[in-house]
Amino acid sequence: MRYIRQPDEISCGPVAILNALKWAGLSVTSEHDLPKIRFACKTVNQHDPLDTETAGTYDHDFDRTLRYVGAPVFDVKRKNRFSFKSVKEHLLAGGAVCIGYWWQEGTKEGAHFAIIERIEKGLWVTVNDHSSSSATKRRKEATVRKWLADRKSGCPSVWFLTLK
Repeated sequence: MRYIRQPDEISCGPVAILNALKWAGLSVTSEHDLPKIRFACKTVNQHDPLDTETAGTYDHDFDRTLRYVGAPVFDVKRKNRFSFKSVKEHLLAGGAVCIGYWWQEGTKEGAHFAIIERIEKGLWVTVNDHSSSSATKRRKEATVRKWLADRKSGCPSVWFLTLK
């Protein structure tokens, strides 16, 4: 499956939602669907659309949009208090998870939305994680465990997706 790559610094939330829809089997594209999802997520700063410092997607807008557009194809359960074991079990049972997490590498840091699609041969298949130049990347469990343990700026949050 070809997932959508993030085209700019501020659209990780909308891209995660589009990739959740792709995971569920829907045909979506960045050209046709990304502008609508960005609008629904309120990703663009309405007062100054060129201001990328204050733009982005808040958790509540991500949650609302994910539930609305995903309603025909998957169920969503959001958890701010979760166990790493529950995330792993959900993935092994065939579900996917969207994650909102805080990352820090050297002097760079930030909040990010991504998807973990599955666990394959002991590696976690992430879609559009913050440090990957490709749409999908296989990560060691320790890397994902760190993302989901680092509590800063309201992170992490996990949205458990189950196909209908």
